[in-house]
Amino acid sequence: MTWENIKKGTLFTIYIILAALMYNALSWDPSGVTIGGFTFMYMYLLGMGIIGIAFLAFLVDPQVPRVWLLTKYSLWICMPFFLNLFISLIVWIVVGSDPNVIIRGTFFSVYQILAIMVAASTLYLFGDKGIKYNLIALVLASCITMVSSMLEGGVAEFFSEFGTLIVSGAMETGPLMGNMEMTGHTYAFGMYILYFLLFNKNSKRDILALAAAALFFVMEFKRSALLALIVALMAGLVLRVVRDGVRKVLINLGGLLLVIVGFVYIWMIKSGIYDVLMDLLGIDTSGRSVMYANAAPFYSFSPFFLGQGLGYVTKMIQTGEMYLGILGSLIGDIHNDFLRQFIEQGFWGYLLWLLAMFVARVRLFLSRSTTLGVLAFTISVFLYITFFSENMYFLFYGNIPMAVLMMGHHLEEQVEKERELNTWM
Repeated sequence: MTWENIKKGTLFTIYIILAALMYNALSWDPSGVTIGGFTFMYMYLLGMGIIGIAFLAFLVDPQVPRVWLLTKYSLWICMPFFLNLFISLIVWIVVGSDPNVIIRGTFFSVYQILAIMVAASTLYLFGDKGIKYNLIALVLASCITMVSSMLEGGVAEFFSEFGTLIVSGAMETGPLMGNMEMTGHTYAFGMYILYFLLFNKNSKRDILALAAAALFFVMEFKRSALLALIVALMAGLVLRVVRDGVRKVLINLGGLLLVIVGFVYIWMIKSGIYDVLMDLLGIDTSGRSVMYANAAPFYSFSPFFLGQGLGYVTKMIQTGEMYLGILGSLIGDIHNDFLRQFIEQGFWGYLLWLLAMFVARVRLFLSRSTTLGVLAFTISVFLYITFFSENMYFLFYGNIPMAVLMMGHHLEEQVEKERELNTWM
C-alpha cells in the first residue's frame, strides 16, 4: 500500500467517523455545549470539524479551481438563507424586535449556511465520491440508532413495530420506530433515492447505495417524504424524456408555477378555503388546520404586511402566545415552512424568498448545464412538497445532503470547465 493510499484511507476514516457522529448527534444531550455565552448542539460542532479538516487540506494541497467552483455553488444554494437575514434585518429594525428573537432568528440561517459549508467541505475533500461518502455516513448513523433501539426494546419488538409501521402506512408507530423517525434522515434518504433513480444508476455500487437508502427511507418512514419523492420523481421523469430546449422552458415555467402556488396556498389558508377543501377531499390534516387557525392572528394576507422577522414564530410558540395545542398537548412547531416564511418575511419578503428558492438558484445551476438544472429543479420540487407539512427548510440534516447532491453531480467535469473558463487558475 502506497503512502498516498494510506493518507486517503486515513482522511476517509476520519471523515466517516465525524460525519456519522454528526448525523447521529440529534439524539444526544440536547443542551449541547456553551461557548462564549452561546449554546451549540453537538451536530454543529462536528460539522465544524469537517469544515476544519477541509481547510487544513486546502492549506496542505490547495485545489483552487475546486474551491472556486464550490464557493460559487455554495453562494447560489445559500441565497435564500442570506435573503432571510437581509429581510429580517430590516424587519427587526422597523418593528423593534426583542434581542432574543434576533439572536434566535440569525442562528436559524447561520446553521443552514454551516450545513452548506459542510457539504462543500465534503466535496472538496473527496470530489464526486463525496456524494457516496456522505450517504455512507448517513447509513452508519441510522445503523447506530437501529442497534441502540434493538438493545432497548429487543430485536423481535423492533421488527414487530416495523411491520406495524408498514401495514398501517405510518399511522401507527411504536417507540422504537419513533426513535428511527426522530433521526431526521428520512428526507435525506428520499433525496438520495431520487438522485440514484434519475441521475446515477449505472454501476453495481449505485444499486447497493440505492438499496441502502431505500431500506432506511422505509424504516424511518414519513408520508410527507413519500409524497415528495413521488412528485419529484414524476417531475424528473418528464424532464428526462423531453428535448433539451423543452427542458429549459419547462424548468423555468415550473419554477414560476411553484411561486404562484406558494402564494395561492397562503391565501387559501388565511381565507379558510384550505379547510373547506380538505374536508371535501376527506383528507386528515393531523390537526394542522387547528394550528393554522391559531396562527391566523399573527399575519395578514396583504401587500402591506411587513412580516415579523426570523425567529418570531418559534418565540411565540415557546412563550405560549401562539398556542398550537391540539387535544390539550402543545405542538412544538408550526409544521409548515411556507406559513412560517410568510409570517416572518412578510408579503414581499415571502415573494422574494420563493423566487430565490425555486427560480433563481435553479436557473443558476441550469446555466452550468441542463443536467444540473434538472437535478436542482427535481430536488427543489422534493423540498417544496415537504414544506407544506413539515419544518424541512431549517433542517440541518436535510440541507447537507441537498447541497451535496446539487453541487457534487459531475463535479470533476465542472471543475475542468472552470479551469477552461478561468485561465488564471
